[in-house]
Amino acid sequence: MRSLTKKILSKLSAEKQTSQNLKFLLESDWFDEGYYVKENDIPAENQLECLTRVGAIKHYLNHGVDLGFNPSAKFNTAWYLERYKDIRKSKINPLIHFLRYGVNEGRIPKPPLLEDLNNAGCNDKNPKITFYSTRSDGFGERIKSILNGLVLAEYFNCDFRFSWPASSHLGDSHSVASAKETFSDEFLAKYFVSDIPDDISNFDSVENLSGNGGTISLRVSQANIFNQFPFLQEKLSRDVFGKAFSSIDFSDEITSAINNAKSIEINSPSISVHLRSGDIVYGRYRFDDRYTNKVISYPQADFICGAANSDNYHVIIFGENQDVCRKLADRNNSSYFGDWAGLRNMTQLQKAIFDIVLMSRTDRIYAGNSGFSQLAEWIGRTPICSPDDNFNRHAMANHIIDVLESSVSESFDDFQNGFGSWHLVFNYKDIIGRSNAILHLEKALLYTPDCLFYHAVLASLYFESGAISKANHHLDILISSKPKPEGVGSYEYLTEYKYSDGKKPLHKYRGNMLAMSKNGVSKAGDVFRALAH
Repeated sequence: MRSLTKKILSKLSAEKQTSQNLKFLLESDWFDEGYYVKENDIPAENQLECLTRVGAIKHYLNHGVDLGFNPSAKFNTAWYLERYKDIRKSKINPLIHFLRYGVNEGRIPKPPLLEDLNNAGCNDKNPKITFYSTRSDGFGERIKSILNGLVLAEYFNCDFRFSWPASSHLGDSHSVASAKETFSDEFLAKYFVSDIPDDISNFDSVENLSGNGGTISLRVSQANIFNQFPFLQEKLSRDVFGKAFSSIDFSDEITSAINNAKSIEINSPSISVHLRSGDIVYGRYRFDDRYTNKVISYPQADFICGAANSDNYHVIIFGENQDVCRKLADRNNSSYFGDWAGLRNMTQLQKAIFDIVLMSRTDRIYAGNSGFSQLAEWIGRTPICSPDDNFNRHAMANHIIDVLESSVSESFDDFQNGFGSWHLVFNYKDIIGRSNAILHLEKALLYTPDCLFYHAVLASLYFESGAISKANHHLDILISSKPKPEGVGSYEYLTEYKYSDGKKPLHKYRGNMLAMSKNGVSKAGDVFRALAH
């Protein structure tokens, strides 16, 4: 009886919700019954009921959503659910969600421009559209954005341009040379621009074609367009990035490096292990956890190399730090081409492009989610694999601990060992437990004591274990630390600096600080208030 009552109440609730949604959409111009009937393949048995506005809306609410039907030209049902997976999981009607909440949350109702661009390419009657790549970060991210622009421009019959700004903030850890050193004169003459239009819009968020004087400028990001716009998976072949990369006319020096990478003999099956370090192990991004998983640590790479060799894979190791790569290659009978004679006189950029092309030729890539390895994935269709998905996490965590606690670690520098300890805690705390996490994070502090961020994490771990005084101690060290001349990594940086998305380096720990401040960790209140501003 209770089960029957529950079913009846559930049905009544659903019917009430449908009735409310019907009333809501009857008053909205986001549902166009004429469009709905004409543009959607409505089954014959339902066509009669859809002749009225009420009937068409009811059909959309009860059946059309599940069939992927669009209520009007202004809203794409399937795309909205694909882009916003939280809405798909919630089971709420996507159009209702957008109108009640999504529009105020900045969500987009349909693929940007997709219904207009096919008819508004570069012709005499329609606005002139130009895709721009304007990245100012690392080499991989820049080339990925250029590839997106080239692919979209060809598909939509539009123009493409790119800028290549100098970026002093990148430091020595990035392989970014000038545009002149990177591309041929012909390529630069055709596509390069120094100035970007003031009225440029982001392609992934603009909704309509309204240009200034008949021209429209659209900035493309470095994110994979197949992920941004799933419909393109049906329109474009998966090798479009490889073809676009081949169409880039690089400088003679870069072309030479590419040809060298293509000449290397690779045994099959093969894997790449990419040990990116740069600014995440040695530079500005080691001071918080935002980019931790753009890198795999050297003890994790050691495990991957050993396991892959046992399965008879040809393992090729890549990375900026030649000493680390050599040691791992020697330990695991793996290949490392950093000492290859053909690379001796190459520039840093040539070596980087050599690595990217060679990496793209292997069967799979183990790496963090950096633009460098992603570029190799794009141009070679070589999948980046997560170590956690392909290897036993417990075995990997135990191996990492064994390496960090053995004499092997003595041959690696403090930055590598410090990051290896932090990477272990960040990714495998669920396996190693809180006590081991505290132990290895304390070790990370010994290796790199200027990483004040670790004090905030340790405070949280000690609080979880009931050690209130130790939690206060670490927060006291954090708060009382002296400002750094360069600013990066200081307490002020951790609580005041904002990334482009508005988040602060310690934003994940704001909730922890509030809970700690209410349960005896007095210093946590100071950190929470600093993060609240």
